[in-house]
Parts: sequence; structure tokens; C-alpha cells
Amino acid sequence: MFLDTLYLVCCDFYKKREKEIFKTSGLILLAALLEFNIILASLIFSNYYPELLEGTTLFRFRYYIVISFFLFFLAVLFVKYFRVTNYDYVTEKFNLMSEGKRRFYYGFAVTYVLASFVLTIGYAIHLGTR
Repeated sequence: MFLDTLYLVCCDFYKKREKEIFKTSGLILLAALLEFNIILASLIFSNYYPELLEGTTLFRFRYYIVISFFLFFLAVLFVKYFRVTNYDYVTEKFNLMSEGKRRFYYGFAVTYVLASFVLTIGYAIHLGTR
């Protein structure tokens, strides 16, 4: 249910701006969110264990790996939210929860989205200035 709530938060971000394609934009934002989590993990790992990565095939192809993960997330999320379920079903399922549970999930999802982007960008800037 948390992934569905993240999808709703990402869609709601675009809902007022893009009336026709907010579901697709929300899907891309959710895939980018998951990608930022992968990037943050790889930045932390490469910062603390650089000797394990430098000179390896993974290090040389790191940009292709990042793009591949993004496309993989995009494909899996597309199947989940455009073929298996849809925005209306997820919204209906979300609205059936109790008010307190909905507030908790939505608040935690918003916090998670903001923290993911801010922490990844902040950590990348921190590494770049050292």
C-alpha cells in the first residue's frame, strides 16, 4: 500500500498542472524517486568503499546501469499502474482506509518523497565540494 500511496502523491503533484497526463507524469516521478534511492545508495557505497568499485566493469558502466534501472522501474511501474491496476482503483482503495491511516500513509509518503530528493541532491553536492 505504501507504493500505491507514493504513486498517489506523485500523481497529485501534477494533477492540477496537467489535467490529461498527470498519471503518466506521476509514474515518471515515482520511477525517478526510486532511481534517486538507488543513486544515493551507490554514492554512499562508492564513498566508503571506493577500492571495491574503481577499475571494475561496474564502475565503467555505471551510467548505463543507472539508466537501465530507471527504465526497469518505469516498465514495472507502467505494468502495475496501467495494466494491472489503475489510478482510480488505487484512489478508491486509499479512500476506503480510515482517516487516521490515510493521513499517516500520505504524510509519510510526502516526507519520503521530499527526503529522497533532498538527501540525494544534498549528498551529491556534499561529495562534489569535498
